[in-house]
Parts: sequence; C-alpha cells; structure tokens
Amino acid sequence: MTSVYAEWQDVVARVDSTHTGLFPDDTDDQDRLLTKASELISEMTLGRAEWLWTNEELPTGESTDDMQAALTRAVCDQIEFWFEVGPEHDTSGLRGSLVGGRLQVHPVSNTLSPRARRTLRNAGIYWEGAAIG
Repeated sequence: MTSVYAEWQDVVARVDSTHTGLFPDDTDDQDRLLTKASELISEMTLGRAEWLWTNEELPTGESTDDMQAALTRAVCDQIEFWFEVGPEHDTSGLRGSLVGGRLQVHPVSNTLSPRARRTLRNAGIYWEGAAIG
C-alpha cells in the first residue's frame, strides 16, 4: 500500500486560490484525492517515492527531507491539475478530436500534471525511462 505524501492543509496552502471553491468539504473525498495523487506519484517514480517517504536518509547519508517536501508539493500539484481538467480525464482521456483531410488527432490527457512532473524532475526522482550504465 502506498503512503499518502501530503495532508489536506498542504493542498490548501499550495493550490491556487482560484480553485478553493472546488475543494471538497468531505474528509473522505479529500483523503481519496490525496491517496490517488500519492499512488500516481509513486507510480511515476517507480516506487522511489515510497522509499524516500519511509526513510530518513539516502544511502549516501544525506537527508531525504527535501525529497519528501518535493513529494508533498507534487501531490498538491497533481490535485490542482485535477481541479483544472477534472479527475475523469486521468482515466478516460480528454474528449474531442481534430480532423484535417485524412489526418485525425485524438487528444490524450497528461496523466501526471506538468507542474508535478517538473517538481519531481527537479528533485531528481521522476522516472524518465531506462538508464544506461
């Protein structure tokens, strides 16, 4: 089971105030959003997020505090993204298409928000693909 990397007060503090009207009042809904966002962050880091969240220092002896803070920010960024585009796009993709002659383009939504990706990438914990070496 994935840990939850943020608390609702972290979301309230980080998310743009234009979205505050979308905040769920029900703590079950808040917990569900935090859990889903944390699961996505864990997946996008290939489980590194879970390891960083449950350990106090890296094998090099450095503290994981900065990376844990980045995980919290990424969860908040992801929830803000869902407020913007709707959480249903995470599972069904964006609706609509573009047709020009024989070319048809059907949009696919970003699963991970651009801001959450940046936060994880800057912290050095976003999985970008196979490593060489």
